[in-house]
Amino acid sequence: MIRLSRLYLLLVLVFTLVAVGTLSLMQYQALRTYAADNLTNELKGEAFRIRDGLERQLIGLKEGLRLLTGHESIIKGLSTLIYSGQVQARFEALSNRYGAISSLYLLTPDGMVKENYGGRIRPLEQDKVLQAKLAQLRKSANEGVQGGAIWSIKDPLLISEGNNEGLVFATVVTSFGLRQQEAVQGFLLALVPFNRLHKQQEVEDSTVLEIAPQLTNLPHNTVNQTLSMDIQDRDFTDALTLYIRVSRSIESMDTAIKEFIRPFLVVQLLVMLFLMVVLSLFSAPVLRAFNGLNGIIQRMEGGLPVENSNTRIWEFAHTERLLMEMQGRIREQVADLERQNHQLESLANEKDIYLKELTLLNQNLESKVEERTNTLALSLQRIEITNRFYNQLILLRQHLTDDSTPQQVLKSAVKHLTACELGLPFAISLSLGEPMVTVQHKDEGFPQHNPAPRYRSDEDYTLEDGVYSFSLPTNHGSGWLQVAARSLRDEELKGLLLFARELGGYLEKRALNNKLAFWARTDGLTGLGNRIAFDQLMTGLETALDTEVGLFLVDVNGLKELNDSQGHEAGDALLKTVAERLRNCVQGVTSYLYRIGGDEYVIVLTGEGLSQRAWLQKRLEEAQFQPASLAGREHGISFSVGYADTHSAHLASLYRMADKAMYQQKQQYYDLKRHANLGDTQKVEESSESV
Repeated sequence: MIRLSRLYLLLVLVFTLVAVGTLSLMQYQALRTYAADNLTNELKGEAFRIRDGLERQLIGLKEGLRLLTGHESIIKGLSTLIYSGQVQARFEALSNRYGAISSLYLLTPDGMVKENYGGRIRPLEQDKVLQAKLAQLRKSANEGVQGGAIWSIKDPLLISEGNNEGLVFATVVTSFGLRQQEAVQGFLLALVPFNRLHKQQEVEDSTVLEIAPQLTNLPHNTVNQTLSMDIQDRDFTDALTLYIRVSRSIESMDTAIKEFIRPFLVVQLLVMLFLMVVLSLFSAPVLRAFNGLNGIIQRMEGGLPVENSNTRIWEFAHTERLLMEMQGRIREQVADLERQNHQLESLANEKDIYLKELTLLNQNLESKVEERTNTLALSLQRIEITNRFYNQLILLRQHLTDDSTPQQVLKSAVKHLTACELGLPFAISLSLGEPMVTVQHKDEGFPQHNPAPRYRSDEDYTLEDGVYSFSLPTNHGSGWLQVAARSLRDEELKGLLLFARELGGYLEKRALNNKLAFWARTDGLTGLGNRIAFDQLMTGLETALDTEVGLFLVDVNGLKELNDSQGHEAGDALLKTVAERLRNCVQGVTSYLYRIGGDEYVIVLTGEGLSQRAWLQKRLEEAQFQPASLAGREHGISFSVGYADTHSAHLASLYRMADKAMYQQKQQYYDLKRHANLGDTQKVEESSESV
């Protein structure tokens, strides 16, 4: 069965939708026809606009070429090379002004290329059609006919863009002769590809533009507008017809039509919705009366109280009032019984709530006491663990010294880490420029072959296969602390991190002190020991008993002159070269080689090394006068040597005695150099050999 209210609403909607839909379809067809005509007219207007722009562009181009042919640099550029640069500048300016030009040529009267810009010379000179056009143009100009010539061309050698088609603009270059008549001096040619003419004209993305002397057939699914344009120079030139076609695909036209009529469709939809809303408003009283009747029937069937539906139909309103009065009386009686039952239930609920609150209060009190007790015990345990770590770290700092060996450092670290009472197996590995030393406490828990842990730059520890690995943060060595445990408490983890950082800090400080001590006793330029290291050695030798000592004092010759003439870079290179040669000389004899001043070196022999004194002196003599490359130039190496030992002098006066002997040899070097400056070459060579 169909309800009367639904049948009424269905009939109203059907009649409304049929009427509005028919009117909308008719209006849609009219709008589509109007939009198609409008787009076709726009396409035609676009074609006229492009043709007008193209005509203005070609007129400006022809006038620019005519003005250029009368310029002095172009006329004189045909007869002399002096104006070649000016011709190229004029060509570049014209090409920049008219972007459609791909190449420019300045030709002699016989058609040979004098200057060109952006084009190829040989294909132009060998083009017979072009040469015939130029001959005809030259003949007409000599007969007094003024003007130029324009024709189309298709040649991939001359026009490499697009479909290799374009226009040729030819203009005569003339000058006045003795009889005040113009004489042909040459020709000015400009090649303009059709492809560039396309680019010069702005069109929409959906529009296709074609410019050519002949147009190909378009596909059937396009809409196009075609116009012709005659290009004719004055006087004798035949007209050239260009065709301009603007086309759009059927798909783009259909899309544009849809975009055009979309606002009208939206308006129609809004109007339809408005009509439906108005109709629903007018139908609301009738539908409300039917719904009110249906609601009364349903409430009566379900035993629910009848509510006032505010219907405007008298019969339904009277029946509704009677039912409501009857149900009101019944509702009062039921309400009295419910009120009494509710009071009894309230007393029982209050009793249950009181008992539950009392039980919950006791449970909360017991749980809080237990929680507080556990928290306090845990806090005390954490404080105890932390205190043990801090105490052992203080003791570790006191026991570690700068002269402790790696074994002593490891032994002390194991001792104090064991005193922290972790109860876990651990291992400490350490390397200070030596092979890795590892001490392991309690072997159980560690893998058989435990590899070195891999750290990332942003992590303090790793956990792998049940082993915590803590890196020792030092830049002068490597090491790590490993603890076998599946998990660690926060205070234990923080304590181990602090222990590793403390040990790493000690290693860092110790390595830095050793490095500072090394550089304090080392010469920075040569890498040899410096004056401080030499003085420490001599002080140690003075305290030794029955120690025989020999001392070579070496002073480099010509360092000041080299610094003054070649610069300090060459002087430093000389000092490094001398140090390397001295290092080779003392190899296998002694390790005591020092640079104690700007150009002074000291070699110290002790014990059995004194027996090789003569051999070492011979090697020092052989090391001289061998050329070396200093600052890109070859130089001879020379130095003066003085020697003294404890057989003939006291240890404290060895340096002074060796310096005296060295100064004597140095004086001989300057005497020989002075004789060399006077021209006594043979005597210098003999003396050099003796030195």
